[in-house]
Order: sequence, then structure tokens, then C-alpha cells
Amino acid sequence: MTTRDDGRQVDVTTLVNEIHGHLLIAATRQEGHEAAVHFTARLDWLTSHQRAELERQFAAEHLALTRASWQRTAARSAELRTEYEAKYRRLKGRLTAVCLTPRRRRCRSPCFSSLRYAARRSAGQAVPPARAGGG
Repeated sequence: MTTRDDGRQVDVTTLVNEIHGHLLIAATRQEGHEAAVHFTARLDWLTSHQRAELERQFAAEHLALTRASWQRTAARSAELRTEYEAKYRRLKGRLTAVCLTPRRRRCRSPCFSSLRYAARRSAGQAVPPARAGGG
């Protein structure tokens, strides 16, 4: 936390994110203005007033399109985060259940046998020979 000039507490991460956002918007405005100037340079019949108005509208449209793109990206990012967090919770729960299962009733599926084999091998433990019947 840091203190602003007006005495309010501000999280440093939030402050950095806000500054980053302002810099992105400033860069996007500059890109839009440069694209507008490049576009209107080919239209030599425009008056200076028409050129300035067209550049202003072009830059504003560029900013609006970029903002909409950012919003779609942020929304999709949030959807993916929610989806992956749910998958992670399910996998974590399944793994916890497997780890807490008493040894006598342990799952004997080939998947978990392979995991046990890999874990023993990476830990340098002796790996028992494969048993008949896939266990």
C-alpha cells in the first residue's frame, strides 16, 4: 500500500495497472491519429477543415474499435479463467480422493499404475516387475 497526495491508501498493483491502462489508451490514440493522417493524406481534395474533421472521426472510431476488442478479450479471458478454475477444482478433488483412499482399496487402473511407476522411478525407488492382470 502507498499513500496518495490526498491521503487515501492505494494498492501499488492497482496503481501500476491504472498507469498501464492510461499508457495503452494514449498509445492507441496516437496510433489512431497516425492512421487517420496517413488515410487523409491520400485525399488531396479535402479542405483543411474537412481533413481535420475526418481525422478526428477516424481516430475516434479507431479508439472505439480497439476498446471493443479489449473488452471482448477481457470477457473471453474471464470465461476461460472460470472454466479452468472449475476444471482445476474437480481435478484437485479427484486427486485428493485418490491420495486419501486407503492402500487396500487403491485404484488399480492403468492410469494410476503408470503414475505410481513414474513417481517411484523418478524418486529412484525400486520398481516392482509388472504383474499379470495389469496391476
